[in-house]
Amino acid sequence: MTTAKAHTGTPPAPVTPDEKLEKALLQMEEMKRTLEAQAIAQKKREEELDAREAAIKLTKPANQEEMKKVIQTHKSKAEAMKENLHSQPKVTIMIPLEQGEPEGTRTSVTLNGYRYTIQKQVYVEVPIQVAEVVMNSQKQTVAAGMAFRTDIARANKNGISVEEALA
Repeated sequence: MTTAKAHTGTPPAPVTPDEKLEKALLQMEEMKRTLEAQAIAQKKREEELDAREAAIKLTKPANQEEMKKVIQTHKSKAEAMKENLHSQPKVTIMIPLEQGEPEGTRTSVTLNGYRYTIQKQVYVEVPIQVAEVVMNSQKQTVAAGMAFRTDIARANKNGISVEEALA
């Protein structure tokens, strides 16, 4: 038994080569209009940018002091911090290696975006501000480690010291 498809309406008319060509020409015209609109928009953006650049141009400072101020205001925080650190007095420090760290390990201190790298287990001269940061970091590490020391007499929840509990 064969089933026939129900047909509602008229079948689509075959597309002639002339119709295909006409459709392709219409698509090309649409693309051409789109490209022209994009070119106009691009030219407008470029004109706006040129106008902004012209408005931003700086006038030449009258003297050296004014020039230094202009340069300083345009430096990043990291550049300013680098100059600040290099102008500070230096102190000699040594950061010990932590357990399991290989020789040549380095640590870094970052201040206002400027990273200062220090090799561990070697005496190095660093600016005072960097030394203070390292010292504070080591103090915090020691303080955090105090909570885990077993040689300190401390009462646990049952009221006896760790030493008594271990005995």
